[in-house]
Amino acid sequence: MGASDGGCQRSCPGDDKVWLFASGDGPNFAEYVKDSVLKGFNVDIVEKVCGIAGKKCKVVLDEYSECVVSNSAGNNRPGRGLSAGWFDACISWGLTTYRNNFFNVTKPFYPSLLGIFAHPDSPDFNSLDGKKIAFVKGWYSSPDCLKSQGETGFVTMWATDAAAARTMVMDRTADGFYYSYNPYDTFIDGLKKLSVASDATVCASGTGILVKKDSPLPIWWNKAFKNFQASGGYRALCAKHQVEGRQMYEYFTGNSPDYIDVCFT
Repeated sequence: MGASDGGCQRSCPGDDKVWLFASGDGPNFAEYVKDSVLKGFNVDIVEKVCGIAGKKCKVVLDEYSECVVSNSAGNNRPGRGLSAGWFDACISWGLTTYRNNFFNVTKPFYPSLLGIFAHPDSPDFNSLDGKKIAFVKGWYSSPDCLKSQGETGFVTMWATDAAAARTMVMDRTADGFYYSYNPYDTFIDGLKKLSVASDATVCASGTGILVKKDSPLPIWWNKAFKNFQASGGYRALCAKHQVEGRQMYEYFTGNSPDYIDVCFT
């Protein structure tokens, strides 16, 4: 493994390669579209870290399912876009032990958040026994994740995406939505977060980047990200998006969010 090859052992990309990072559109502090432009933490951290690494990079917008899909049991598999090489990486995904079976990953760069969200008029129940809980296939907030937090008596319901799960909660088809979310996530606006099963660290080590198993990206990214942290740039970027994340939330919802620390302290 050469010192200048970014960690790859064969078929090393040339210096003129443009590394493509696929992002969703949230809206949350990491990813949202405003005035037809993709904005948020994802775009900025890619620009900063790639600049330090001396890499040409671009963030592109795509469907989450092009990064991660699930089988009938809800277990993750690499999506079509990542597998086919439409892009090199998927940014802002929870880093889990199970996903390590299929993906190579970077170091996490902000915490994962997790919770059960219910109708705003719902009581804060202490047990999920008999409760109908909605899940989105492909997300780490899965039935297995919920069971790992000691909850086993719930009824599993599947939703196609976060919007569908929210609808299920609001029309009371489901008692709650188990949601792995980013800071200042607009999908939780107006919902009640319950006190049960909210420890994200049980299921994910944080949020980072997924790539194919043979990708050298994590080696050069992790080295550059470490330098970015040491320079103070990481904390400065976090402070910037602490403000912009709140502004984004207010723009899309018309409401002021509770304070959330968007990065590791």
